[in-house]
Amino acid sequence: MSSIATRARSLVAYDGALAQLLVTILHVFVVSASFLAATSPLAAFVLLVGWQPTHLAIALFAVSTLTVAPAIAGALAAADRILDERADARPGRAFWRAFAGSARSRWQVAAATAAIAWILGYDVALFSSVDGVLLVAIAGAALLTATLIALGSAPRASLAGALRAAAAHPHLALAWLLLSAIGAALCLIPVVGTSLALFTPALAALAIQICNRTLGFRPAR
Repeated sequence: MSSIATRARSLVAYDGALAQLLVTILHVFVVSASFLAATSPLAAFVLLVGWQPTHLAIALFAVSTLTVAPAIAGALAAADRILDERADARPGRAFWRAFAGSARSRWQVAAATAAIAWILGYDVALFSSVDGVLLVAIAGAALLTATLIALGSAPRASLAGALRAAAAHPHLALAWLLLSAIGAALCLIPVVGTSLALFTPALAALAIQICNRTLGFRPAR
């Protein structure tokens, strides 16, 4: 009986397994909320404007994607911190520090993301009746997503080094796309999708970083 009581006390102690689990859940929520806040321009475009084959809508769509690359870098940095420090991590601070660092040192990536979004938007608007254009746009979006994840996974590496490492691990890039697609699909589920969005971005980032560590994604600086 005393053995059971001891185990129960250790389970509910402030540094016990239950407390560690609750702190981890809080960290996941903080990272996801930070990601949603960072990508709020894109969410605002989707909710307030939506897809329209007009010059203004396409321009607004492109502008709204400017924060996507820094947000991905922030989520991956925060996930890396959680994996390293567990309950002692400060994922919110890690997210926004990486977000600011990416926006400052890799502003070209954010600008290129907006430019590619602008081009893809015009491709769909002008050539949507042409067979295969939608597939090309989807392939372009997938390639852009994999590129942004590769760069976000290697904040200290050069752009060329991160891209070469991603090209050398095509199976890992496919895993990134699969995890991203699963996360996006979960957020689109009716009724519960909004609630899942409060945890899905961080869980996807954690899964991506676990894959990176397992498969040895280490770009040269």
